Amino acid sequence: MRRLSRVPVQGPGAPTVATSLDLQLVVAPGADVPVAACLRYDVRDPYAVFLDIHVGLDAPIVWTFARELLATGVREWAGVGDVTVHPGPGGAQHVYVALRGESGGAVLRARSSDIGGFLWRTERLVPIGSERKHFDLDLLLCRLLRHPAPSRAEGCDCRPRGSSAE
Repeated sequence: MRRLSRVPVQGPGAPTVATSLDLQLVVAPGADVPVAACLRYDVRDPYAVFLDIHVGLDAPIVWTFARELLATGVREWAGVGDVTVHPGPGGAQHVYVALRGESGGAVLRARSSDIGGFLWRTERLVPIGSERKHFDLDLLLCRLLRHPAPSRAEGCDCRPRGSSAE
């Protein structure tokens, strides 16, 4: 699995939500392997959720994907490409998260109640659809262009690299 690149987190000290998960790695029908994981949400990156997968390495494997993808995947099939999420068959007591990277893929199963509880807590901080109110595009552009962050009182004075400031 690979780590997906992500947008730099904006601003210091914003509220976060974190939930430990007992995932099951689906190896074959009826054959699962337990995997420790954590779902995280940070208001400074309001569109994203982070899935930290602990597999005995020095650091967790971190996948970043859209919170809306996770929310939709609890109810119906969602996603195309590296991350897909969908409810389990029957009573939908489980949610499946399929991750695909350059070196392979994995299908993980979580309890729907754990995912739903996590999403409920994130929506208490930032309701889905209101992310743009928490998203500072000027600050993001400055960080992407590697300029110091402007204060809220001043605008971002980002210039392309190599241009003079005078």
